[in-house]
Amino acid sequence: MKVNKRILSIGLTVSLIMAGSININALSSIEKIQGKDRYETSALIADKQIYDTVILVNTDNSIVDGLSASGLSGVAKAPIMLVQKDKIPADVEKRLKDVKNAYVIGTEDTIGKSVENQLKNKGIEVKRIGGEDRIKTSYLIAKEISTIKPVNKGDKVFLVNGYTGEADAMSVSSVAARDGVPVILTDGKSIPFKVDDVQCYSLGSEEIMSNELVSKTNSVRIAGKDRFETNKKVIQHFYKGTKKFYVSQGYKLIDAVAGSPLAKDKPIVLVNDGSDKSVLRGADEVTSLGGIDRKVVDQCVSFASDKNTLPTITANDVEISVGDKFDNSMLNIVATDYYGNDLKARIEGNVDTSKAGTYVLKISAYDSFGQKCEISVNVKVIVNTNTKEPNSYEFKAMVSNEIYNLVNSYRKEKGKKPLKELESLTGMANAWSKYMYEKEIFAHEIDGKNAAEVFSGFGMRSGENIAYLPMNTKSVYGYKEAKEIANSIFDLWKKSSKYNDNLLKSEFYSFGFGMYVSSNGEVHATMEFLNS
Repeated sequence: MKVNKRILSIGLTVSLIMAGSININALSSIEKIQGKDRYETSALIADKQIYDTVILVNTDNSIVDGLSASGLSGVAKAPIMLVQKDKIPADVEKRLKDVKNAYVIGTEDTIGKSVENQLKNKGIEVKRIGGEDRIKTSYLIAKEISTIKPVNKGDKVFLVNGYTGEADAMSVSSVAARDGVPVILTDGKSIPFKVDDVQCYSLGSEEIMSNELVSKTNSVRIAGKDRFETNKKVIQHFYKGTKKFYVSQGYKLIDAVAGSPLAKDKPIVLVNDGSDKSVLRGADEVTSLGGIDRKVVDQCVSFASDKNTLPTITANDVEISVGDKFDNSMLNIVATDYYGNDLKARIEGNVDTSKAGTYVLKISAYDSFGQKCEISVNVKVIVNTNTKEPNSYEFKAMVSNEIYNLVNSYRKEKGKKPLKELESLTGMANAWSKYMYEKEIFAHEIDGKNAAEVFSGFGMRSGENIAYLPMNTKSVYGYKEAKEIANSIFDLWKKSSKYNDNLLKSEFYSFGFGMYVSSNGEVHATMEFLNS
């Protein structure tokens, strides 16, 4: 598909008059781009662009295809406009008059053949990009980007969670459109290709984008406590010093999808009532996209007119394993003065990577007026207990620790005293778990004998819980897998009236947990209890 440039139409701007706002004069331009619905809004946004190629997406059920397409819009010089599954809305169709090429994003389940035929009947060359799921579609879009703009060493790639990271993806979609780089959707755990020669940015906390994925791709993690802080960090990292902004609803991201191609030097700020809008301080131009409540717009204007000139600092918390190398670049520090000029950050505190623990670093910066900003970040050094062997002492210890915490938290909730771990009971529990596997019998007695009788060397016990569950085998077993197994076993025991009684018995004083995992992933688990 050839990509040419051509002026299609003159954009329509609706002035937003902020009567009653005493700070309105602080801004040189406030505009509002809003149609009667999402389709007309996307068309009005397209009017702000020069194009003869368009990208059509359907956001009725999900916005992820539009987020993936943001990088394509940058290299193809194409607006993103919204359509329905089987229909091109009239406001969008009007903008297709001089269009030569169209990308249709998604399979025919998302945008039907009838839309494709409508385009072809207008003499428009159509290229459909759609995979069997959203992740595959993002890969295919990335491949199309590379055919127009070859990927060079050091180029950016954005990695996001395609199922829980839509807001994070929205924050980088404007950067992707500006720079013409891919937004790759993942499951938050892995990607099926190498990214050795590019600079990856992973968006979201470790719950959204795993530490393993960030480490494997050598990514810079950008994450805040919520979508608004993540959005702010993206803007401070990629749009240093800008005083021009778009604002769009923080929980209704559809308008921001269409707006991403506009954001060359004017990023999109996600806003909501009460959200952090400090990134707007000192703005001299703000444009709202789509419908935003008047109260929220007033808040945006107030922040933009704020004369607070203090410098700002953002930085990420870091988690590394014992023995790993740590350097300050991992904190992803951005320190700027009120005008967006970079400031030298001072870091106080030390990180001893030879010892596990949480180390607090203080980061400060002064501007040319002597004004100071200071924040604290945590560097967590953890013991890397990942193993390929689920029956290793290290992995069993992680599962046991999780089980003990779950049981004693449950007892505390029910007003019961905590149980103490007893080594002899742990030994008996591990032995009985393996014995059940070897005998291929799941029971409290095998051949007429219980655990205390078969393994008399461990002493006595007063009660016993057992569990059996299948699990998927893993190439590596770590904390996440330990937590999953522990929670599954604990849930099984809570659902059994007999085993639940054992978990909460007042006369029990100590306990021990053990398990055995077979080569095909079958887990046999035992908890032994002893009276005081």
